[in-house]
Amino acid sequence: MLYPNATAGLVLVDGLPPSAVVSPAHLLQGQLAARTAEVLAALHLLGPLFPKLSRRFRAVDWAMSELRKLPEEHRAPVFAEWLTPAFYGALARTLASLPANLRIARAIPIQVPLLSLWSDYKDDQGTYVEGAGHWIQIDRPEVVAAAVRKLHAIIEEKGV
Repeated sequence: MLYPNATAGLVLVDGLPPSAVVSPAHLLQGQLAARTAEVLAALHLLGPLFPKLSRRFRAVDWAMSELRKLPEEHRAPVFAEWLTPAFYGALARTLASLPANLRIARAIPIQVPLLSLWSDYKDDQGTYVEGAGHWIQIDRPEVVAAAVRKLHAIIEEKGV
């Protein structure tokens, strides 16, 4: 942690729990898909293909459903970013470095109260948020607010 003296606690929203296992095959599949999308975006073909891809690929359909959750004024800029080669290049690099980043993150000792909220994992070290997608803060803002209040109470109790 970069600022331990300035950090009283952490609420992690939709990260990976310590017990998460990331399959190398899934990571490779994701990297290949991201590199393919990067090429299609560079050729300006991704935009016209998106509606067809959405019907054929579950991940694209899921992304579009998550996009529709955003406030109207944010949808177009986010979608425009999704059509850039840089977006998919960064995604491929992130997927490639994920195993090393997870090892590093798991080795960092957290000395402050920590609460975790997860939409995709059930783990005894965090809270599984039923009915939430990628943006828990949009789907279930009351759960995030409750976690912040709970963390505040823990910090007050410890006198941090």
